[in-house]
Amino acid sequence: MGLSIKNAEVERLIRALAARRGAPMTEALRQLLAEEEARAALARESEVEERRRRLREIIARTSELPRLTDLSDEEIIGYDENGLPR
Repeated sequence: MGLSIKNAEVERLIRALAARRGAPMTEALRQLLAEEEARAALARESEVEERRRRLREIIARTSELPRLTDLSDEEIIGYDENGLPR
């Protein structure tokens, strides 16, 4: 699949990148895109881990709360074994 760049600034940046890397323009751009994809994947992993950490904190805090009733969880929710309201 071909790619046609019709933006002078983008072309200038790709040429400068290729010159710095000592690589053909296509390879320099491929490397840059691969690096960006890896960086984005790492950021997503970091966000997921942060959410997991926050959920663990919430679970820890809520598990320490005292029970305010003798009703079972199922009784509190109010649905029977078929998922219908009692």
